[in-house]
Amino acid sequence: YPHVQWLREAEIKHGRVCMLAFVGMCVQQYYQIPGLPQQPDWLKALDECYASPVAQLGLVQISVFAMVVEGRFYPGAAWYGELDREPGDLGFDPLK
Repeated sequence: YPHVQWLREAEIKHGRVCMLAFVGMCVQQYYQIPGLPQQPDWLKALDECYASPVAQLGLVQISVFAMVVEGRFYPGAAWYGELDREPGDLGFDPLK
């Protein structure tokens, strides 16, 4: 079974992703980036992004960024309880 460090890391990461997704879903109803598909309905926005070649490149860019961050900060040692940092602390604090 996973150690508590692994479970805390997963819970914090999933919470942060959900908060960003919710903010993105709410903001895109009122503001769209010029040059990209203009769809205020969040249920139809992803379908339009798949149809637009410019938006497809944006989706690829977001996916590659997520893969790099996941690879760099993979908490493999947390599975055994040997994580060398606090769960959720990625060393990035914009307020410092």
